[in-house]
Amino acid sequence: MANVDSHLALFRKDPSPDNVHDVRSATRRAEAALDLLPKDLRQERRFRKYLSACRKLFKSTSPLRDSDIVYSNLLKYESNPNVRSALEKIQTERSHMLLHCRLCADKLAKIKSPKISKKELSSKAITKRRKRIVKRVQEKLQEGLPIVLKDFRKIDELHDLRKQCKILRYTLEILPSKNDDKLAAEMEKWQTLLGDIRDIDVTEHFVDETGLSEDLEGALTTLKVSRDRMHRSFVHSAKTEAVIIPSN
Repeated sequence: MANVDSHLALFRKDPSPDNVHDVRSATRRAEAALDLLPKDLRQERRFRKYLSACRKLFKSTSPLRDSDIVYSNLLKYESNPNVRSALEKIQTERSHMLLHCRLCADKLAKIKSPKISKKELSSKAITKRRKRIVKRVQEKLQEGLPIVLKDFRKIDELHDLRKQCKILRYTLEILPSKNDDKLAAEMEKWQTLLGDIRDIDVTEHFVDETGLSEDLEGALTTLKVSRDRMHRSFVHSAKTEAVIIPSN
């Protein structure tokens, strides 16, 4: 959990977009690690309390992360008065959102990080649970893939698919194995592609909600072209790689 502690300290000192991203990734990795523990350990108060605080921080920073993405994507068009006004509003709202995020971060910082020994992580029970989690997530990917490959405008389903890729990748990376290198690398690739697509979807939604579609018609066209390109890349990868098929 040292990774969470270091990124949490950076976030509390400077809640920049990069530090927001990093502390979110660290809490997700911690969650994946804790999920590997045997049930009796997972149910211990020290783990439940820590995991709950991590999840609350992650949830509180989700809208913050979205606003950072939108701001970054629209900043190059700030010469437009309407866009500039929207950017100023984003910054104001970000300041308000940070109040809640800081409270969640402070609460997490007060909780002593639970220690997990190498012996506990290398036990047979951990290895067995790891296999079950990997298979379960692979099955969820198999279930979700046909839906988004058929209709790539299924925004919620795409977001859920990315979360499953993230869980699978982080789980595989906790106890790395040469046999899983290809699968972990593929999940990282999918996570990146789906994340970039998610960023575009969030930006498009903001533009529509704020009535900036006409002002940013050219920008939206560029974003849609980029999204289509990423879509083709993801479809190609999903259809040519059989790495998500659970082994018997």
